[in-house]
Formats: sequence, C-alpha cells, structure tokens
Amino acid sequence: MKSVIAILLLILSANAFAQKDNAPQITVIRYDTVVIKDQSNPAVQQIMIYNRNSGKLIKSGRMDGGRKEGVWKSYYENGMISRIEEYHNDVQSGSAIAIETNGYVSKDENILNGEKSGMCREFNRNGTIKSEENYSNGKLNGWRRVFSNEGKLEEEGNWKNGVRDSINRWAYPSGKIYVEYYYKNGNISGPGKLYYESGQLKAEGNFLDGYENGAWKEYSDSTGKLIAEGTYMNGKKTGLWKFYNDDGTPQKTQEFDANGNMVKETLAPPFANATIAPLSV
Repeated sequence: MKSVIAILLLILSANAFAQKDNAPQITVIRYDTVVIKDQSNPAVQQIMIYNRNSGKLIKSGRMDGGRKEGVWKSYYENGMISRIEEYHNDVQSGSAIAIETNGYVSKDENILNGEKSGMCREFNRNGTIKSEENYSNGKLNGWRRVFSNEGKLEEEGNWKNGVRDSINRWAYPSGKIYVEYYYKNGNISGPGKLYYESGQLKAEGNFLDGYENGAWKEYSDSTGKLIAEGTYMNGKKTGLWKFYNDDGTPQKTQEFDANGNMVKETLAPPFANATIAPLSV
C-alpha cells in the first residue's frame, strides 16, 4: 500500500534583519514532496516534488536508504524536462543533461563523484555545438574546442590540470586558423605561428613566458616569400632587422636598441645612399 507524506520545504529563508525603516521583501516559495514507498523494500522511495502554488511537478527521483540513487529529473512549469542527473549513494555520478525551453540540449556532461570527468559538451540555443571539453577530477585535461553560433571553430587546444598546455590555436570567423601557440603551465612558451585567412603562413618564431624571444620571420600573403626577419628580446625588437619586397628583393634594414627603439634605418639599393639618421630616444 502506497503511503503519501506531504512535507513543506522552504527554499528561501524568511529570517531577514530589518535595515533602517525598509525591511527587505522576502518571497517564500513552498513545495509539496510526495514520497511513495516500495512495498517490497521500504528503504526505496520514489520522490516527487511539486510547486505548492501551481501544483506543477518540478523534480522527481529515487531515494535508497535516505540517499539519492539513480536518475533524477527536474522540470519546467510547462512540464518539460529541464535537467536529467544521475546519482550514486547521494553523490552525483553519471550523465548530466540540461535542456533549454525550446527542447534543445544545452549541456551534456559526464560527472564522477560530483566532479566533471571525461567529455563534456555545451550547445547553443539553435542546437549547434558550443564547446567540447575533456575533464579529469573537475579540471580541464585534454583537447578542448570552442565554436561560434554558426558552428565555426573559434579555438582549440590542449589543457592540463586546468591550464593551457602544449599546442593551442585560435581561428578567424571563417573557422580558418590564424594563430598557433605552444603553452607551458599556462604561459606561452615555445614556437608560435600566425596565418593569413588565405591559409598562408604570416609569421613564425619563438616565445618565452608570453613574450616573443629569439629569431622571427614574416611572410607575404600574396607570394609567400620572406618579407622580414630579425630577433626579439622579451617582446621587443632588438639588433638588426631585414625587410624585403613581396618578390623577395631587399627593401631596407632597421637597427633596434635593447629597449626596442629603432636607432637606424637603411634603404636597400638603388637607394643605398639614403641612410636615415639615427632617431633620438
């Protein structure tokens, strides 16, 4: 025989301190909780929670020995499912799915012992993919991809213990890659490449702790030929830089001091004698 117990649960506390002459206005929402016991196993109970004001079901699931167990569902006022979660021994473990009012899934996650684990996905309201992420113990670990509302790739890369690690890329609105960096413990360190939207390599060089360091080269979008080369130190140009025309012929040279200031510029032949005097710094 099914026994029904009505329990009123307050989700907003009515204990509020009056402030001067204007006490805060507290809205109290009450729910009715219906418990249906399993005749063959009294420890197992089916729980259904209703909004007392509207009478609409807002949550349902199973309790075993006073702990949440199995699939629990949450509902919108119109009766549509808003969220599906799995529990084991009162701890969220398993699939967790969130659903928008338009019927599209907004989140599809895997949970282990209350933490995100494995592949987790988010979706835009139009149903297109928003992100794909891999987790371990609640932290990003592995490959992550982010997309625009139109489903175009915006960024992708590897993460380790919640920070960027090794290769990471960002894309133009078209979805084509425009920059590629290597990270170490969340900082850009290692080779970096920039691309034109045509896919042609634009520049390449090295980073150290987030700054350009070492040799760098730049290329023409139209011909792919080298148009500039030189050295960076802590994000500033230093020493001699050489510049070329799109066809690869010499254009000019520039010299920079340790602070990144250009101190001399020399034009290539036929203007070789038109050396520009050092700039005052």
